[in-house]
Amino acid sequence: MTVYQFFALAISLVALVIGMYAIVRNYAIDSIGELRYMLKCAKERRQHITEDNEKWIKICDAEIKSLEDRIAKHWGNRLASRHISIFDIIPTPDEDPNGELIKRILKG
Repeated sequence: MTVYQFFALAISLVALVIGMYAIVRNYAIDSIGELRYMLKCAKERRQHITEDNEKWIKICDAEIKSLEDRIAKHWGNRLASRHISIFDIIPTPDEDPNGELIKRILKG
C-alpha cells in the first residue's frame, strides 16, 4: 500500500466516523424532542381533567411520570441535551387549537 492510498483510506475512515456520529446525534436529538413534546401534551391533557375524575388523574400522572423518567434516562442525553429538535417547534393542540400555525409550518 502506498502512502497516498494510506492517506486516502485514513481520510475516508475519518469522514465515515464523523458521518456516523452526526446520524446518531440527530437521531438522539429527535428522539428526546419527541419525548419532550409528548410530555408537554400530557401536561396539557392533565390540566383539562376535572378533579372529580380520579381514575383519569392517576392515569395522566402516571404517564407524565413515565415520560419524565424516560427523558431523564435516555441514552442520548449527553449528545442532545443542548440541541433543539423539530418537535420543539411543533405547537401543541392548546397552543394551536384551529391548526393554522401547523399549516403555516408545513407550507414552509
